[in-house]
Amino acid sequence: EIMLKNHTETKADTNELKEEMGKLKAEMKADISKLDGKIGTIQQALEKNELTIKEVEKRTEQTEKNLERVDEHLKIVSKEMEDSLVYLEMDKVSAYLRFQNIVESKEEDLEQMMAEILAAVLERDKDYILKKLDEVYRINTNYARCHKCPKEVYV
Repeated sequence: EIMLKNHTETKADTNELKEEMGKLKAEMKADISKLDGKIGTIQQALEKNELTIKEVEKRTEQTEKNLERVDEHLKIVSKEMEDSLVYLEMDKVSAYLRFQNIVESKEEDLEQMMAEILAAVLERDKDYILKKLDEVYRINTNYARCHKCPKEVYV
């Protein structure tokens, strides 16, 4: 009888354990399915992020290519502008009159002095020559430096 009682109690305990194990198993399955859902959501988010990163990389590459093109274009334009400036300066210099051996003085009015010289040579009025002069200045050339001559006068 005691054995039968123990056996019945053991059977009851075993049934209770089976029920608890079944409940725990069901809870674990529910938790695992929730985790699977969360993992799936995370994987989708990762895939979206990877696609976004790829798009950003493509845009970055395109932007870099465009910047390189613009940089090259700016270099070309800059070179063309530089060349044009050189030609303009050469054209401007070609229109100057150069005078050598014009004696320098401390308080010289170079413009007046050159107007007098040009008026005499061209047989024109000094005031007319002064109106037509744009710039009058002295340039120290290598020749003048080496031979200790006065600086050249450009008109």
